[in-house]
Formats: sequence, structure tokens, C-alpha cells
Amino acid sequence: MALVEFKHVEKYYRDYHALRDINLRFEKGQVVVLLGPSGSGKSTLIRTINGLEAVDKGSLLVNGHQVAGASQKDLVPLRKEVGMVFQHFNLYPHKTVLENVTLAPIKVLGIDKKKLKKQPKNIWNL
Repeated sequence: MALVEFKHVEKYYRDYHALRDINLRFEKGQVVVLLGPSGSGKSTLIRTINGLEAVDKGSLLVNGHQVAGASQKDLVPLRKEVGMVFQHFNLYPHKTVLENVTLAPIKVLGIDKKKLKKQPKNIWNL
């Protein structure tokens, strides 16, 4: 079973056809490079993998989870397994380092905020 599998995936932004009939398989341990000019769909493709962008047509399986057509609730288990680093990621300047670092475990994994703040060293084991 492929770790990520796109079958005839399509994505539109109104009249703009961002992803057109994408058929790809990524196996566990495989290194993949997406190369193309600005606006070619690289970021859109990556954002579909964890459901940040919805697939309009086709099938997208990620580690056995059907992403295409999944509800936000159904995507929670997937998002616990799949992460991404944004090209222009930023820390929140109004938050402390600890608050910035614990934000994802609290929001995505549902870990209790008070528990994390009492034992911040535990976040490195997530």
C-alpha cells in the first residue's frame, strides 16, 4: 500500500484549474521533489495531503485515510500523523516560546494545555 496515493485528483479555484488529473504514488521511505514555477500547483498538491485544501474530484489516500471528501472531524486522526512546515512559517510575536511550541500539540493532538505547561519537556517526546 502506498503511503500517499493520488488517483485522478482535480482541484479548482473558481475558474482556475490548479490540479489536473493527478495520478501519483509515494511509498514509505521514498524521497520526492516537487519542482515547478510559481503557480504550478506544488503547494496546492501538498496542502491536499493533510486536508488543508479540499480535493474537488478523484481519490486521495494518505496512510489508509481517504482525504477526498473527508469531513474536518474525519481528518483529525490523519493530522495527528501528517505534519508540514510552511514556506513562510512564523512564530506568534505576542506569545512566548513555550506557547508557540505547545500550540500544535494542544490544537491538533488535543493535549491538555495545563498538563503541557507543567511538564514542557514532555512536548519533545510527541
